[in-house]
Amino acid sequence: MPVTTRSSSFPATRSRDRKKLSWATRGVTVVASHKANGSLSGAKKARQAKGGATRVSQAASRASRAQLEATPSSSTTGLERERESRRPEVSDLHHESAALATPFRSDTTVVVPVETSRASSSLSRRTSARPARSSRKRTADVLEDTITTSPIKRKRTAPAATNDAETRALDERESALSEREDAVRERELALQTREEFEKTVKQLEKKISKLTQKVKNSKAQYKQDKQQWEAQFQQANREWEAKVKTITDERDVLVELCEAEKAASVDGPAVARPPSANLQWLLSHLEEQFQCSLCFEIMASPYSLNNGRCGHAFCAICILKWAFAAVHRGCGYWHDALECPLCRATLPLTSDDTPRNICTFPFVPDRLAEAAIKSHLTVLLDAADSNAKPIACAKGQDGTHWHGVVDEQVIAWGQGMASRTEWEQREKSGKTQMTLLFNNWSQYEAEDFLAMKDGLEAA
Repeated sequence: MPVTTRSSSFPATRSRDRKKLSWATRGVTVVASHKANGSLSGAKKARQAKGGATRVSQAASRASRAQLEATPSSSTTGLERERESRRPEVSDLHHESAALATPFRSDTTVVVPVETSRASSSLSRRTSARPARSSRKRTADVLEDTITTSPIKRKRTAPAATNDAETRALDERESALSEREDAVRERELALQTREEFEKTVKQLEKKISKLTQKVKNSKAQYKQDKQQWEAQFQQANREWEAKVKTITDERDVLVELCEAEKAASVDGPAVARPPSANLQWLLSHLEEQFQCSLCFEIMASPYSLNNGRCGHAFCAICILKWAFAAVHRGCGYWHDALECPLCRATLPLTSDDTPRNICTFPFVPDRLAEAAIKSHLTVLLDAADSNAKPIACAKGQDGTHWHGVVDEQVIAWGQGMASRTEWEQREKSGKTQMTLLFNNWSQYEAEDFLAMKDGLEAA
């Protein structure tokens, strides 16, 4: 009878136990979440966590009491032994519940998974094989084991892994951004360098263009100056050639006249000496070509300066007066080099040391000019002496043929006339002083130069 009662009461008990276990496993869930705005305080979070742990502990206690009340007394001894063996596990359950009651992170969620039909079938197999009370104890132990399993740890470690992944992603993104910034900086630097290089190239091109234009202008100016110099040189050369030709022709005419005069003198004194030149042309030519630039008279004993670039001739006495006017009375020498009065050609500086080289003598006789002047004056002298009265006729009373008119200017150059007398005096004085200076040039001292200076000033 007792066996039948126990067997008949087992299905109802197992059904009631399964309902209680299902309620306990499905209803225990502890959630602690961190709100974005941070409105919950630390104390409130701790109370919520503690309340959740208390509810878990109470549910586990109620399930254990229900199983103990429903088991028969015959299995009490075995249940006590089983309880003694399982007591550390229950303490572990309470320890875990106490741990859940402590404050934890706001972003951690603790979830107790729902025991499925697998647990129910396992429980039914155990209750059928063993006494009901032991199987119920093991069911409570399964609940405790379920509570103490590792989903909490998995939930706690999952955000850390997520944070690590996000950190790595952020690091990779930051590295990519830094590389991109470096590339942009390099590109900007390259562009800036290119702009500076192009600016430098433009500046150099401008300078080269200016220099090229300057060279072109210089070449054009050089060509223009060269053409002008060539034209001036050609013109001066033509003038010089014309002058030389004129003087040569005049010399030839004078030579012919002299030869004719000599031939006439050989034939006899009664033979006349008719001139064959134009008297007016001779006078104008003497005044234009053989006039001294210092005294403005026809040159007497002409001398030129000892300079290859000069070539100007003056009267001997005039050029001596001009040169010795620069002698310093304190020392008796020239302080500066002499220069031509017309072209400013520089003469060699007279040295104070003696004996001096004769090549440093500053004056050179102009033999060609002297011969031409004397030839012209001889023709004028003959014309003036032949006719005392100025007449203009092709043939004279004595049968002499004249080229031109014997006027007062021609007669003034006759023997004993004023123009000829003055010219002869200047010629004689110039030759005397120039010969004296040339002969004593190498030995003259300061006193000699001063004495000659005084003599020229008095002349």
